[in-house]
Amino acid sequence: MAGGSIRLGACSPGAVAHGARLEYCVLMNIRRAVVLLLAGAAIAALVVVLSGGEPETPEEIIRAALTDMAKAAGEGRPGGILEHVSDDFRLQGGIDKDRLRGMLLVQLRRRDWTRVVLYDTEVVLQSPELADAMTRAVLARGDGPIPSRADRWEIDLTFQKEDGSWLVREASYRSRR
Repeated sequence: MAGGSIRLGACSPGAVAHGARLEYCVLMNIRRAVVLLLAGAAIAALVVVLSGGEPETPEEIIRAALTDMAKAAGEGRPGGILEHVSDDFRLQGGIDKDRLRGMLLVQLRRRDWTRVVLYDTEVVLQSPELADAMTRAVLARGDGPIPSRADRWEIDLTFQKEDGSWLVREASYRSRR
């Protein structure tokens, strides 16, 4: 930890025991979850574009929201992500929308990822007001055509219809390294 910095990947239980700040490690995990949400949005937008029209079914609307969030993440726009998140949002570990906003501002300002790609996205309507979405995401870093680093994640989301809009109410994620 020269100069007070922590290198990426230093958040294993052993590293935390040897001095890595636990808060930093929690922030890194939250960042990855947010990135996954965004990656799902990118794929949904592609589906809408290829279908040639505005989304009509709840499944299409949710896919479009995931695509919008992924695009916003790649462009460094936290508002483009948060507009699809419920005020009652909860991320695993108890993170609410206000804490998510702060984490997004830090991560997007640092440009921790430059591309978010979603794949294997599945949306299951549970009721007219509730849906589950499962997606896989690749979070890539680097400016060239070949990323300097990429991480794979699985993200589970619960969308709820609020005032006519489908918003993310809950989210969880897992690393797929």
